[in-house]
Amino acid sequence: MSTADSKATTDLYSLRIAVKSVLALLSSFQSSLTSSEAFPPSDISNQPNPLRLLSDACALLKAQTTKLSLLIINKPFTPTAITFILNNISTECLPALITALELCPSKQYTALLREHIRANLLRIMKEMTSLLATIPVDEKVLVTSVGSVNEENGRDTLSSTGVIWEVCDTLMALASNGLVDLAVNKADAYHALIKDALAELEEWNPDEEDDDMFSSGSSAQSESNQGVDSEHAAGSPPTTAMNAMTLTPPATPTPIRQMYDQTLATLRMIRLLYPALRKRRVQTFPSINSSTPMDQLPTSWQIYAFDNLMKSLRTFSETADELAGSLYSQDEEQASGGLEAIRIFALECIQDVDQSWDRKEDEFTAWAQKWARRLEEISPNS
Repeated sequence: MSTADSKATTDLYSLRIAVKSVLALLSSFQSSLTSSEAFPPSDISNQPNPLRLLSDACALLKAQTTKLSLLIINKPFTPTAITFILNNISTECLPALITALELCPSKQYTALLREHIRANLLRIMKEMTSLLATIPVDEKVLVTSVGSVNEENGRDTLSSTGVIWEVCDTLMALASNGLVDLAVNKADAYHALIKDALAELEEWNPDEEDDDMFSSGSSAQSESNQGVDSEHAAGSPPTTAMNAMTLTPPATPTPIRQMYDQTLATLRMIRLLYPALRKRRVQTFPSINSSTPMDQLPTSWQIYAFDNLMKSLRTFSETADELAGSLYSQDEEQASGGLEAIRIFALECIQDVDQSWDRKEDEFTAWAQKWARRLEEISPNS
């Protein structure tokens, strides 16, 4: 074997070792990220801002994966250059990403923020594993010393690289725009889900015999609620919209029909919560971004109330689908239980945030009290 061949063999062997090392690290991080007790909160005093660290690590990872993908798919194949990049990824990029998560405990940075970071880091670890699988470490690459990957492998390389870039961009945007921007987007998504579920439910008729009568009432109700969201956005309490929750029932409604009408009225009321909570509570939450110093983080009460609020907005949208399913299956008992549960949950939700984040009464406080009274009025037990 010539000296050149011997060096090529040694370089390829070093590359294999580097690939195995990074794969082992990725496997360890993935296991930790999927564990319910992953990365217990550490002492974060006098530590760097985790979002700034996260952003810097993502920028570095994007640069390294860009170079890595180009080296994989282009000639000549250079094991030493790839090994160098892999060492940088394993000693700098990946540990920095995990450290950023460790420095972001839920009690200081909210469960919403931490979970968003954790989920995206898990995507990075999985795609990095896929990217490493496209590195040609077989002896065949030594042929003519200019080995290159085939077309299919090249597509896989670019695909994994693209996903990593996308996730890194998402986390860098999170660091820059902050928690409030993330929460607003989440709230809007939950709002869209409950509007879709409600729209589908309004098109369904539980009693075909009263189809024409109910369709007329439903249409009138739908028209009475037009402009509700825009009214909220302007900050005006939609008292008229609340009063319009009364439905026009059939002359002799069946039990499931009654439950259907009550469900529609309740979900329409809950739909009104989203724009009000978005403007008065989500958008006014203290900022957390890559520039937020430790001494300006939200208080423990604010963190607790905020996470409960975001959980409630998600739960409302999920429960709307469950209620619709109970009605579609004519399960009156399950629908009744779910309806009562969502009413109680909604009242608790607005009670927790009826005051502003500095614990003062504001415009939302008075509106929430009117909203709660109206919800109780349409309750079958009132």
